Amino acid sequence: DPNGLVLESVWDAEWAETLKSAALQRVKAKVDPLEYQIFDLCVLRGNPVRTVAAKLGVRPWRVYFAQRHIRGLLQREVRRLESER
Repeated sequence: DPNGLVLESVWDAEWAETLKSAALQRVKAKVDPLEYQIFDLCVLRGNPVRTVAAKLGVRPWRVYFAQRHIRGLLQREVRRLESER
């Protein structure tokens, strides 16, 4: 049934988005608010590193570090949530 494949694809996409959202909320609660703000501005909103660094008054290395740190925590949290599924 072709409609079944489409429905399954939509379900999988929605499930993945729900997992990412839940993982993001859990990680957000665990990290420094400034680190999360950096991640949000750079990764989620697509602002350039230098712009975020200037706006928040931090050095660019801090922006790179925050992105990497939170991205790693987020990946681990998604894997943990998937294993509970």
